[in-house]
Formats: sequence, structure tokens, C-alpha cells
Amino acid sequence: DETAQSTGKDHHPGSDLDLPENLCKLGRSAFQNCESIRYIDIPYQVEVIDKKSFAGCVSINRAKISDSVISINEEAFSGCIGIQEIIFGKNVSTIANRAFKDCRSLSNVIFRDNLLTIGVGAFYGCSSIVELDIPNSVVTIGDSAFSGCTGLTSINIQNGVTEIGTYAFSDCSSLKKISIPSKRIFPINFLSMNLSFLLLGLSL
Repeated sequence: DETAQSTGKDHHPGSDLDLPENLCKLGRSAFQNCESIRYIDIPYQVEVIDKKSFAGCVSINRAKISDSVISINEEAFSGCIGIQEIIFGKNVSTIANRAFKDCRSLSNVIFRDNLLTIGVGAFYGCSSIVELDIPNSVVTIGDSAFSGCTGLTSINIQNGVTEIGTYAFSDCSSLKKISIPSKRIFPINFLSMNLSFLLLGLSL
């Protein structure tokens, strides 16, 4: 089994990143600032995408995360300003702090049912996300997790969530509708209260 280690800026000359089948981990800063990468398909053996693995890869427009991946670590895709779509594998349980921070073209985010934790600032500044459906498996949404998502209009948070951090949805200036679980205690400042519709205790 192999680990992809730090490669330096623009190591990979092609538009698609072709990773070996026996790769088990993407190491810290493995492809950081590689501006030529456009598409990533994470091999099935990989379980961890480490800190800053693809940070600053500004030309990536799509990433497919295999079902073997369990954790997407801190700042793994931060600053990937061109990425539009993330396809999460079904076994991703942790999206760590600032994992997709400032991915401002990201519009299509579909979470899978084994996701447990969305970290601090995980999607901070992702201004193109319009709708969010947080699955029942999610327990924790960290501080400022979706802060600054100015295009976000609708959020559906299912009943598994027990903790929403402060400012989790602050500065989401287009937000009009949010449904949150009943009988939960959340900080009053977890969002900007400019909503036209707030639904409590939605049964899903």
C-alpha cells in the first residue's frame, strides 16, 4: 500500500489526476497548489484525504470521493475556487475543519447517510451552494460551518443533529427557509435571522 506524499506545485501536467489503485492515503499537502489538475477520482483503497491534500488546486472542477474514504481532513480542498461538484462516497464520516473553505464555485453538495461530523468552517465562503439537506446520520455541525454561503436559500436539517455551532449559518444573506429538529437546544446566533420561514420539529 502506498501514500501519496507532498509533490510540490504543478507536479502533475495532465488535466485528470490518475492515482495508483493501491494507494491507501493521500498525504499532507500531496498535491497542494497543483494548478493543472481538473478532475479527481479517488481510488477505492484510499481511506484518508489528509490535510491540504488538494488545497489551492484552483482548476479542479469536479471530485469523486470513493466509498472507501472515511475522513476528509482539515483544509483538504480549501481554496479550490473552480470546483463545482463533490460526489461523496457513502462511508465518509468526517468532513474536518475548513475542508472546503472558500470553494466559491461549489454548487452541488450531496451528503451521504454515514456522515457524522461537519467541522468548523468546513464550507465557509462556499457562496454558490443553494440548497442543503443534512442527513439524519449527522450529529454535529461545527462553528461557522456554512458561514458566508451567500447563495444558500434553503436548509433541511434532519433529526439526528444534536449540536449546531455558533455562527454555523451566519452571513447566509439569501437564506429564506430552514427546518431544524424539535427538542434541541442550539445557540441563538447559529444563523442570521433574516428568514421568511422557520420550521421547527419537521418529521422526516
